[in-house]
Amino acid sequence: MAVESEYPRPELPLEEEPDPVVRMPKRMAALPDEGPAGVGARLVFGVAALGALLGASLGAVGLGIVHATRALPPPAAAVAVLSAPPPPAAVAAPVVYALAAAAPADAGVAHAPGPQYETTQQRIGAGRPLAVALRAVGVPRGEVGRAIAALDRFINMRALQPGDRVAAMREPGTGALRRVEYRRAATQVWAAVRDDAGQWRGERVEVVMRTEVVRAGFRVEGSVEASLRAAGLNPDVVPRIAEAFAAMDLPPRLLARDVLRLIVEEERMNGQFFRYGRVLAVDYRGALGRRRGYLVTYSTGAGEWFDAQGMSWERGPLRSPVPSARISSRFNPRRMHPVLHVLKPHNGVDWAAPTGTPIYAPAEGMVLSVGPAGPSGNLVRVRHPQLGVETGYCHLSRFAAGLRPGQRVRPHQLLGYVGTTGRSTGPHLHFSVKRAGVFIDPLSLYVGRRAVPAAARERFERDAFQRGGELDQIAVNGETLAPPDEVAPPPSGMPVPGMAPPPAAPEPDGSDESMDDHDGAD
Repeated sequence: MAVESEYPRPELPLEEEPDPVVRMPKRMAALPDEGPAGVGARLVFGVAALGALLGASLGAVGLGIVHATRALPPPAAAVAVLSAPPPPAAVAAPVVYALAAAAPADAGVAHAPGPQYETTQQRIGAGRPLAVALRAVGVPRGEVGRAIAALDRFINMRALQPGDRVAAMREPGTGALRRVEYRRAATQVWAAVRDDAGQWRGERVEVVMRTEVVRAGFRVEGSVEASLRAAGLNPDVVPRIAEAFAAMDLPPRLLARDVLRLIVEEERMNGQFFRYGRVLAVDYRGALGRRRGYLVTYSTGAGEWFDAQGMSWERGPLRSPVPSARISSRFNPRRMHPVLHVLKPHNGVDWAAPTGTPIYAPAEGMVLSVGPAGPSGNLVRVRHPQLGVETGYCHLSRFAAGLRPGQRVRPHQLLGYVGTTGRSTGPHLHFSVKRAGVFIDPLSLYVGRRAVPAAARERFERDAFQRGGELDQIAVNGETLAPPDEVAPPPSGMPVPGMAPPPAAPEPDGSDESMDDHDGAD
């Protein structure tokens, strides 16, 4: 499975504007001693000295110097020194690897223990004869009837079902056709075997299914596929990782040097890898800092992800624009304005956070406007066509570099930074949502965190304790990572696409209320 070939082209992070100030060097370089420029310089000084000696009688010092210097080109080294220094080399953007969320490809058809074959397989569609499917996988026309006759002893050819699969299996190198297998389910497999004399015989394949729990970790180096294989994992686990990331409110992508450790069920057929089952636990360390989650399976068979404290992550069509920030003021059509002391609607939700805290797009959309908007301060507006809503972000201290109207933004893409511009007494984000031109409660599209149900709490604590210890024991490239409580957050720096650095600890914001008259979205 070529995982990387299926990934979209990585999107580069937004970069800050370069400093426009050009600073001059403190010291000038010495004039060169050799070459025509050096000779010309000595001539200038020589003529000047001679003019000084004769100046009393001739009075022509200035004329001689001017004539000599105007005849000489400026020294090359001096010109180089006076030029602005070259800008610093741009920092290479981290490579982004998208995690495909599509269902994993079908695993190879099982066969009895023995030599490995090159396999080509096809599904049987509705109304499609078995002979057509066999020809599609490369069985020669003259062999199709013989292979079907060998299978006819075991399979009712009048009861073939759409979704059943056939596979042609050849010897590596020679390409000689050796087996044709028909598979209805993971444990229902029949084979037509061709011997060296060209005779076909049918047999039922003995299939033994076994589920094992695999513990592995890797650092993204080179490519996700290569990193997975180096850790002993099949690239088919990528969609399973993407599902876990979605449940843990992580974007479906990894960056170079990110570290991932996981506990996953691996189904094996006749001792060979068949497919992956559930991901049971994940420990991620990278651009987001660190995040760990555990899968809790209920008696109904449904599963849900919780963090080490037994709390779920956000759900719903909109995610928090300021991860982990507290809500200081909710949507209230009849709020008493804290400054004007009149009934005035609060058409959004305030998220209290320190100035400079990153603000991220809560869903995919297109930027409508970027700029100052009176009492709303620095404002960004985004339309989300798939949700039929428009969102507004007020009081920003500054915008994300390069953000412009008409630009498409991804979920978790940086929009700007928390501030207190406009009519505001403290740093916070005033976040609003409009549908059909009418303000609605943003929290109606956003479901916050919740705790593990009481009925499953005891089992969760037991499983989390066990799996947490197992995650801690997983080495990555021979290195044992620090326990969770010893992991420091990454240093702040250039925003990374789709990866949100953890917000700083809350600081007093001066006010829990937004002081805006409107959100600028009118």
